[in-house]
Amino acid sequence: MKKAKGFTLVELVTGAGLMMFITLGTLSLMVTGLTYMARTTADLTNGGKNAQGLRWMSEFARTAMSATIVNGGNEVDFTLPKVGTTTDTNTGEKEYIYPLTGDGVARGFKVDFVAGTLTDVRTGQVLCKNITGIDPDPTSTTYHQAYVPFTFSIVGAHKVIVMQLMTQQKINGNIRYERMKETVKLRNT
Repeated sequence: MKKAKGFTLVELVTGAGLMMFITLGTLSLMVTGLTYMARTTADLTNGGKNAQGLRWMSEFARTAMSATIVNGGNEVDFTLPKVGTTTDTNTGEKEYIYPLTGDGVARGFKVDFVAGTLTDVRTGQVLCKNITGIDPDPTSTTYHQAYVPFTFSIVGAHKVIVMQLMTQQKINGNIRYERMKETVKLRNT
């Protein structure tokens, strides 16, 4: 008698079951990976671009000869020193004119909690987005409390400006938040 070729029903069901588990496992890994990728992208967006805006603002603070905080700490205005026409041979930069006098250009940065933005007052350019007016971090001691973006402080004998921003963005039903804080010594004041 000739033996039949092929698979038995038990072998066929077992093979199909194993392929189903392998396929579902692979799809589960892919969905989990995409979820983590979306979180990471949101963190990089909130942290990266907004940190660049904060650094841009701190460069003005470092060179400012005066700083004024207005609108309850939601806006800071800077006066930069006037620079001369001659170029320093070592650094290639223009030197300040002494005694220091203002350059006459109004510069400042404003936080609008309603729009969720940090804006350069002079150019109107939005430097940071998704800014929240309350602390969104449930592990923070100031959770659900309002904060002031710009404040003055003293470190040793030097006047400093403290700039802090908190951003949040909803990704896949989860709120991701980023806290940024920078303290800058006002060198020319």
